[in-house]
Order: sequence, then structure tokens, then C-alpha cells
Amino acid sequence: MRSCSNQKQILFIYKPIATIIAVLVIITLCSQPRLAQGQTDLLTTPNHSLATIAPDKKPFQYVVFAFDGSRSLKKWRETLDFAKSMKMAGSPIHFTYFINAIYLVPEAHKHIYKPPPHKENKNSIIGYGSTNAEIGERITLINEAYQSGHEIGSHGVGHLPGYNWGVVDWKNEFAQFASILERSRKGIDTTVPLAVPASKIIGFRAPNLVINNSLYKTLDELGYMYDASRISKMGIWPQKIGTHWEMPLASIPYDEKYKTVSMDYNFYFLDSKAKDTIKKNTSAWQKKHDKMLAAYMNYFNTNYNSNRAPVFIGHHFTDWNDGLYWSVMQKAAKAMCSKPYVRCTTYKETMDYLDIIKAIN
Repeated sequence: MRSCSNQKQILFIYKPIATIIAVLVIITLCSQPRLAQGQTDLLTTPNHSLATIAPDKKPFQYVVFAFDGSRSLKKWRETLDFAKSMKMAGSPIHFTYFINAIYLVPEAHKHIYKPPPHKENKNSIIGYGSTNAEIGERITLINEAYQSGHEIGSHGVGHLPGYNWGVVDWKNEFAQFASILERSRKGIDTTVPLAVPASKIIGFRAPNLVINNSLYKTLDELGYMYDASRISKMGIWPQKIGTHWEMPLASIPYDEKYKTVSMDYNFYFLDSKAKDTIKKNTSAWQKKHDKMLAAYMNYFNTNYNSNRAPVFIGHHFTDWNDGLYWSVMQKAAKAMCSKPYVRCTTYKETMDYLDIIKAIN
């Protein structure tokens, strides 16, 4: 792929739990990868799923729906059941789940997590797991997801934003994430051992989407293969920074006034200042629902009908505003994943596709 040529900046608001955070995000503007002459020959290879060119002579359209969090047992069940229903309907989908390791730790053992020593970091800001039995239920669902072809990635431990973190701090957080998951593999604090191998967790999304150069250096040093924390324009292909891929969410038009990030929380904030005030079966709920769905579909159609850069959409394990955003995600997935030449899959599978294109070019 060609290197990036210029950069712009946008400002977006993100408020995961307590405080509103204004984040200045560098958007890297890069062109579509140049496709080599004769690349369509890959369509005749035995592993057709990795062919780089669709029959209409354009790249396949990769679409990734991912979830941050992992606490809600109800949402684990709903998302897994939705994926099963999509497969039965002939529009298969696999999700990436960015999990917080703290949900595998009972509050009685919360002392095992020691955040990087900064004044803003006291402990987990998203709580903990409950009983060993409840953690066992969560791990059973994580195992089911992994064994069904979904991807498990890292969202850190206690959802602390690493604003001032250096490499040592990031390595501390990643080491504790790995240590907690290893405890779960050994059956500590759970009735069911974790079945996801450490080697299969290759991607990261930063809490609050807070990133810095120390994070990128840490990802490379620890062997992570992609990061999903940046934001870019629609139609921009992912780029490799160091040894890892940067897979950006998109800044997408919401209405004539605003652009927002292709993630449910940002709509939640614009719709109701991140408060659950919009009720289902009301005209306000339906209006916000249809508006968000139109924004997602515009994002998809813009990429699908032009250079087919991957589409990245992020959601959380919540039912904010009476299930509004979960309903939109399902409808968007059904519409997108049923289109010709579309692959609704994980970040890992998208990365594999990008690696093939990069090798050819």
C-alpha cells in the first residue's frame, strides 16, 4: 500500500461512564490500495474466501461490527443468537468482542488489579465481576463466541484512559490483562475455565479511544497485530503503522450540522446527552432510530459504491435509550451483510485480507 500523504484533525466527544472527554483525533488520509494486474487470478485459488477481487472487479466489501465491554450476560446471549439467525438467513456474520478483563475478577479479589500509578487511576472505573458462578456464566459465553468463529480482543482491564501513559504504563496494563485471563484459563475465580488461547488475542481497542505514540510502540513490542482505536474519514483504507494495522472507526455525517463516530455511544450522546430519556414506541425513538440507521447505511453505501474500504462499526453491551442502538445495529447488519460481495466478519479476518493485498502490492 502507498504511504499516507497528509493529515487533518477533527474533534469528537466521547463519554463512556462519568466524564465528558473531548478528544482530538488525527485522521490519516490515504488512498485506496493499488490492485495489481492479474489479481483476479486469485478467484480460482482453492481458498476462495481470501480472493482479493470480487466478480465485479472491485475489492470485496469487508464490514466489521464489534462490541466493547463484555459484562452483560444478556447481551452476550443476544449477540450470539443474532449471529446464528443471520447464518440461518444466508447472511453470516462474525463479531469481534473487545473484552475488559476486570469482568473476570470478583470484587472480593479486586486488589489483584493495580492500574498504572497515575493520580487519575485509582482502580477499575467499570466495576468488577460478581460471584465465581456469574463469572463462570460469562466465560461460558465467551467460550461459545470463540468456538463459533467470533473474535476475542482486548479492551484493557479497568477501562482507564491512558492519556499520560508511557510504554511502561501500557505494558503494565497489557500484562495485567494477560495475567487475569491466564487465571481464568486455570479456573481461578470461575466455575468454567476460559478456552480462548492467549495467542488468539491479537487486537486492541483503547478505552475512550485514547491513544498515543507509547501505545503504538507497546503494541508492536508485545506483538499485537492491529489497533481499532483511531478515527478516519469514510472511504479510507487501513494502514500499517510499525508492525500493526490501524483499523479506524469512521467520522460519518449524522445530519446537516454534525458528523459523529461510527459507534453507538456517540449517537447516544448526540441524541440525549448520554441519558436514557427516549422510550421505545414513541415518535422520538423512531425518528432517532431511522436517522442513525440512515447514517450507517450512508457510510456503507459510500464505501461500497466507491473504493470498498472496510466499514468499521462499534457498539457496547448496553440497551441505551430503550434498545434504540441495538435495534439499529441489527437492521444495519441485515441490510449490509445481504449485499453481493460483502463479508461481515472480524477484525482479524479483515487484517488477513489486508495482508494479502499488501503482499501482492
